[in-house]
Amino acid sequence: YRDLLNARTVPCIALLPSGGRILLPFRPFGLECREFSTLGAAADEFYRSRAENESIKRRTAAVERVISNAVQRLERKIEKFNLAICDEAELEKLRHFGELLTANLHALPPRAENAKVLDYYRDPPEYIVIPLDNSVSPADNAQKYYKQYRKGKVARETAVVQRETAVAELSYLRGLHCDLSNCASESDLNEIRQELVEQGIIRDSSRRKAERGKPSKNGKGAKGSKLPPSRPHKYLSSDGIEIFVGKNNTQNDRLTFKQSAPEDTWLHTKDIHGSHVIIRFAGEIPPKTLEEAAALAAYYSQARGSSAVPVDYTKRRYVKKPSGAKPGSVIYTNQRTLIITPDEAMINSLKKLN
Repeated sequence: YRDLLNARTVPCIALLPSGGRILLPFRPFGLECREFSTLGAAADEFYRSRAENESIKRRTAAVERVISNAVQRLERKIEKFNLAICDEAELEKLRHFGELLTANLHALPPRAENAKVLDYYRDPPEYIVIPLDNSVSPADNAQKYYKQYRKGKVARETAVVQRETAVAELSYLRGLHCDLSNCASESDLNEIRQELVEQGIIRDSSRRKAERGKPSKNGKGAKGSKLPPSRPHKYLSSDGIEIFVGKNNTQNDRLTFKQSAPEDTWLHTKDIHGSHVIIRFAGEIPPKTLEEAAALAAYYSQARGSSAVPVDYTKRRYVKKPSGAKPGSVIYTNQRTLIITPDEAMINSLKKLN
């Protein structure tokens, strides 16, 4: 109070435990702060940051709607594919009827409504009744069953392939939805939106807007200016070792294949969408650092609220990107697995460098 009364101020922006920020003319105890030379400079940054955050929230909501709509469409498609994939036993039954009718054509009267034939596939053999279309001959009925069998088999095989593709696409979209929660800047959001454009999920209107002299959603304005690439989260472990955490698929690829060395350690949740994590250290990783990096991998994944999350880790040189794979998709070998439960308090206790 004495300092304030004598106009001695320490302009700063303090980070609250809830994640919010507050503008103050003094440095509070127990809070992480960023100091400024003048209160005016602190206010400019505070309101600029708040306006950017509001803009990110609005744009994130718009992208989220696009992803949610695409997810709903895929879920409906998968439901239709499931209905199209008729039971294999029912398909075999059609072929079975065709074979039995063909074997007994000599004993079947024309224009019959059904055929009672000996089913020699059963043990012991027994008579069964096969429904017939009495408008055609028994031979035509046999061919009709064969045709239904072939048509059903092709439809089933096609539906199985299409369902697998749709399920993979659904998993990919849900991963993008998870990445949206990591957006902390316009660059982060623009990279996700650009990925959606490249995957054909949303249309690119940047060229039309640029022609009109308006800023586009991918960060380009009328003069072609472009936002810088987003940066991964950067933490310092308890052992003083740098740990990097990707925020989206584009950033994950860049972090893993362009910004890390072959001897760095790479981590990722096992069979769960999440961030690529890099421990920038060439030697043997201290156990505490490895545990903290695994906790970060689990926390920045779809398993954030789960317990006993499996996290794989290996040397970065064992991580490869298959040809034609979607952004963020990799294969890896020589991995080991840690089981970790994400702990937000532990994550917040780590020193964050950006």
